[in-house]
Amino acid sequence: FHVEVGDRGSTLTDLRPVGKVSLERGGAQDFEARSAGEALEQGVAIVVVETATGRVVVERVETEGEQTT
Repeated sequence: FHVEVGDRGSTLTDLRPVGKVSLERGGAQDFEARSAGEALEQGVAIVVVETATGRVVVERVETEGEQTT
């Protein structure tokens, strides 16, 4: 399974800044990932923003109605 920028999923553990995520594409596989900035709690919707050899970087997906100011 190849992880691509734009893949979506959710956090399985807290990412502070590294933890486990599950990605929807490819049968919900689990990966170790790094947060792009802020620490993320378990159960947060995420999107892959960077991939490199052995590294997956994710950030929070803002859902409709959620605003950051």
